[in-house]
Amino acid sequence: MGALLTVHVREEPPTIKLDGEVDLSTVEEFRSAIDQLLAKGHGLTVDLSDVSFIDSTGLGLICETAVKMNGAGPLVLKNPSQVARMVLEILGVSRISSLKIEG
Repeated sequence: MGALLTVHVREEPPTIKLDGEVDLSTVEEFRSAIDQLLAKGHGLTVDLSDVSFIDSTGLGLICETAVKMNGAGPLVLKNPSQVARMVLEILGVSRISSLKIEG
């Protein structure tokens, strides 16, 4: 059985591309990538175009990261998949001032 989540990290510009399911069993890999890039002190983009599932642990990490970044640059959620977009809209994460949704 393959991995449920693949995390691609690009240092410049700071970008994380997620492919697969973000849930309790995979969120630590996502957190590790965030910590790696946030240590540089810049904004961060997370490409959600290939996310097939995201649960409350993944959303919690996104919200926590956006709040943590306040002032250091925005957390940009790029091209959320239909599944990710629906969950983001239901939870109203666009109200977090340091979080932007593009695409």
